[in-house]
Amino acid sequence: LILIGATDTVDELIGLNESVRRNISGIPIKVFNEAEVAELFDIGDEHGINLKIATAVEEVNIAQKQILCKKITAKFGSDLHGLTFAVWGLAFKPGTDDVREAPSLVIIPWLLQQGARVQAYDPVASHEAQKNLPCSSNLVYLEDSTSVLKDADALLILTEWKEFRMPN
Repeated sequence: LILIGATDTVDELIGLNESVRRNISGIPIKVFNEAEVAELFDIGDEHGINLKIATAVEEVNIAQKQILCKKITAKFGSDLHGLTFAVWGLAFKPGTDDVREAPSLVIIPWLLQQGARVQAYDPVASHEAQKNLPCSSNLVYLEDSTSVLKDADALLILTEWKEFRMPN
C-alpha cells in the first residue's frame, strides 16, 4: 500500500489549523477556502470590481488539484486499469458534508477516466459526494476507513479529517 499526499497544506507548514491566522506583526489574516473565493467573485461581479488577486488564488487552487493526478501518473503511469485506489475524504473540509470545490470532485473522475477502481470513505460527506460524482461500477462508497484499504494499491487522503491523522 502506497500513501500519496496531495500537497503540503498551509496548516502543515505553519502548524496551525484556524481560518484566521496572525502574521509576524500580529495583524489578523483571513485564509479563504475555495468556496469563499468563488463567493468573492460573485460579490466583485455584482459591484463591477475585477478581483485580480482572487483570480490568481483560484488559478492556484485549480492547479493544486492536478498535483495529485501528476503524482499518481508518475508512480503508476497513465493507464490505471487493474489498479484500486482507496480514498479517505470526500468533503471540501473536515467536519462538514460540503463537497463544493472538493478535490475529490476532480481527482475521482480523473481516476475513473484512467481506468482505476475507487473505494471511497468520508465520515460525513459520502451522501453529498454521490450526488456530485459520476455513477460508475468502478466507484464504491464504503462505511469505514479500514474497509476501503482492502486490495488497494494506494491510499489518497483528500480531506484532513482528524481521524485520518492517526489511523489504527
